[in-house]
Amino acid sequence: SSDLHRSTKELSSLESKLQSSKEKYEKSGRDVVDAWKALEMAKKKKSSNVVGKCNHKLDKESATYREHLGTYMNMVAKTREMQLKWEETVHTSYNQMQVLEEARIEEMRRVGTNYSNALASGKE
Repeated sequence: SSDLHRSTKELSSLESKLQSSKEKYEKSGRDVVDAWKALEMAKKKKSSNVVGKCNHKLDKESATYREHLGTYMNMVAKTREMQLKWEETVHTSYNQMQVLEEARIEEMRRVGTNYSNALASGKE
């Protein structure tokens, strides 16, 4: 059905966006770790100028991380919601197909019975 096709396309699109947001979130997490490591190295060298720059970079990377985390969590929720809608659409579509198939089988049974009856009547 067209609803199933549309739902499948929407779910696929959301899954792609989810993957992209996950990759950004994971990369920003690695960037925070790298900035933290750079800060720790600067502290060991006792270079206040470098420490200040590293603190600034860590703050910036942490803000980006929080932003990407929020986007990722939002996409997880949207994708889950769409998955539930898709599952409902699939269930409805399959039920409709089953009703149609049962009607087709019943019609074939009726035609077969009529044909068999017509053959039996013609032979007597």
